[in-house]
Amino acid sequence: MKIMMFAAVDVGSYELVMKLFQLSPKDGMTEVECVRSRLDLHPGSYGEGRLAFEDIELLCRRLQEFAGIMKSYKVSAYRITARSTIRELKNLEIILKQIRDRTGMVVEVLSNGEQRLLNYKSVVAREGVFGKLIEKSTGIIDVGEGNTQISLFRKDCLVSTQNVSIGVLRTAGQMTRWQSQTDDYSAVLEEYINNDLEPYRKLFMNNVSVKNIIIVGRFFNSIIRVLTNEGQKEYITRDDYLRAYDDLRKKSSKELANYFGWQGPEDLLLPALTLYKCLIEMMGGQRIWGPELYLCDGLAYDYAVAHRYVKARHDFQNDVLAAGRMLADRYRCDGDRIAAAESAALTIFDCISRQYGFTERHRVLLRLAVTVQDCGKYVSLAGSDDCCYEIIRSSPIIGLSHVEQEMVANVVRFRTDPVPPYGRLADRFTREEYVIITGLSAILRLANAVDCSSKKKFDHISIARRGGDMVITIDSLADLTLELGMLSDQKDFFQEVFGIRLEVRQRRKY
Repeated sequence: MKIMMFAAVDVGSYELVMKLFQLSPKDGMTEVECVRSRLDLHPGSYGEGRLAFEDIELLCRRLQEFAGIMKSYKVSAYRITARSTIRELKNLEIILKQIRDRTGMVVEVLSNGEQRLLNYKSVVAREGVFGKLIEKSTGIIDVGEGNTQISLFRKDCLVSTQNVSIGVLRTAGQMTRWQSQTDDYSAVLEEYINNDLEPYRKLFMNNVSVKNIIIVGRFFNSIIRVLTNEGQKEYITRDDYLRAYDDLRKKSSKELANYFGWQGPEDLLLPALTLYKCLIEMMGGQRIWGPELYLCDGLAYDYAVAHRYVKARHDFQNDVLAAGRMLADRYRCDGDRIAAAESAALTIFDCISRQYGFTERHRVLLRLAVTVQDCGKYVSLAGSDDCCYEIIRSSPIIGLSHVEQEMVANVVRFRTDPVPPYGRLADRFTREEYVIITGLSAILRLANAVDCSSKKKFDHISIARRGGDMVITIDSLADLTLELGMLSDQKDFFQEVFGIRLEVRQRRKY
């Protein structure tokens, strides 16, 4: 591998940021330059839900300037992403096409899960600190423009993650209009924010003890630096922040902007400070880390890991599976049934993966599908498949892209429903994704048939390939009439998908 330049660009509501990195096999990831340009795109986003012509013009002009900087640095690869403010616009597709036509640059609109994952990767990129903190009970708070992601880690493992529909811009947009109608604006803000946080508090914070808090976002880092009077400090205690907030909440928006040297919209400051205050009180941790990070750091880390310039410092695949287990626990799925179906599914998958073109990522998606496939039964026994489909699509699963989450939902749906022709799904998936969904569904059907009685009658399953045939041997002394009958029913679909003739045998070992 040769040394190369990579550019990461983040399109936010009030700022456009580009970071340039040098990637090398020896030194890994080194930041070369950071360029920031102010934008004011938020009024249309949370008002009429559309971006004005003048804002599109400004955005395109700034991106063209960034393109010139990339050229001067001889950038070999770049990635431009937009966050929730852009994602929620009604004229999104029109805006993306105009940007592409005017600048030649492709802007990728991140789903909530993708955005949160990249923010976590920006934290992980800070070598050593993240790993040490999450060994103990740690809450990670990612405050965005329109929503906030709250994740709890314990012993280096994700134990819960939820998205709450409250963010800095959303709060300011709702509350600023009422500021003149009260003598204590901060108290009204607290009431509004705590009301939105109360469901999370009741459902996920009972009997939970958090030692450390990580708050993602450069603004919180700026707050720490000003409050502690130390330019390089990234830590603050809970008591110090709450004590400082009591003084700050009495200041006007203009006074707060001057105090923090803030260049963005002034009406965001008190809502942001209050939101942090309510979150810190709810979490209860005493030590707070607020690193100075950009989404661009996560973009660069993601590219560097994918192209082997740096080694991954945290296994995000495990976080995906942990999120699946959380869903299964919440909807009271049978753990023994999950284990039996997973064992059968992975045995089948590993036997055919190379020939069919499955990857390790597809194996993770299959494991997730097996884990969450019965969630819908908690809601409705009669309509469990539709309920499960909606649960998977709407649940926060950090580490999955929006398309991957849709794929898993459809894999689960088609384990019982007929797989429709590609034309009916063409608006959501490519042909390659459709083929993967069909293949994983066929494996899931077969795995469920092996343990259809939920009694795990088998001791061991072995699979042997003989030319175009595949022989599944089930070691069991039990009566497998039901299982063999269900496997026979699923044989035709499996053979149609994979072009493999299937034979199932029972081997009795005494």
